[in-house]
Amino acid sequence: MAWLWQKETKPSKRILLGLLLGFSGQILLVSHSLQEASHSAAQAWGCLILTAAAFFWAAGSLYSRQAWLPQSAIMSIALQNLMGGALCLLVGVVTGELGQFDLQQVSARSLWSLTYLIFIGSIVGFSAYIWVLRKATPAIVSTYAYVNPVVAVFLGWLLADEQLTLQTVLAAIIILLSVVLITRTPAPRKTVQTVICNQQQFSGLDGEGI
Repeated sequence: MAWLWQKETKPSKRILLGLLLGFSGQILLVSHSLQEASHSAAQAWGCLILTAAAFFWAAGSLYSRQAWLPQSAIMSIALQNLMGGALCLLVGVVTGELGQFDLQQVSARSLWSLTYLIFIGSIVGFSAYIWVLRKATPAIVSTYAYVNPVVAVFLGWLLADEQLTLQTVLAAIIILLSVVLITRTPAPRKTVQTVICNQQQFSGLDGEGI
């Protein structure tokens, strides 16, 4: 997308191979679950929505690299998180979820999980993602999407006694190989315009700290 939309350097064959391997590994990772639930329309809709979400996430990430955002990187990150939270709240109100919420039914474990997601997942994790987005190529940034499912599967096996099959291990190996291919490929030289834009908009990440 960065090459077609923003006229950046064309990805090398090595990066394209890495992206293809990573995508193939993800398909192999979830194919067993999809086969079991192939009769469910909800599963099919879920896959389509997740695919669309990944596309729009990538498009938004690429747009933010060149958009004129607040000078303060912390302010930019805060606005994006607040807007996302407000939209999720609006969807919850429209769909009737707010009326079904009962605070007394929320366990302490759920509250701790929510606290972790707010501080580690949203504040620390998203800030790190934005920083990497400004410092690395889109191909390297995308590797998180390949690694996350592998980490989730192994954490499920380690903490929740979920089944770990040979197919899962093979998919994990393929995904990790794709990440190695992408990350070990020399980064293309950035244009002067891109460098100036990044320095002006995101100097706050270096000066303010996170």
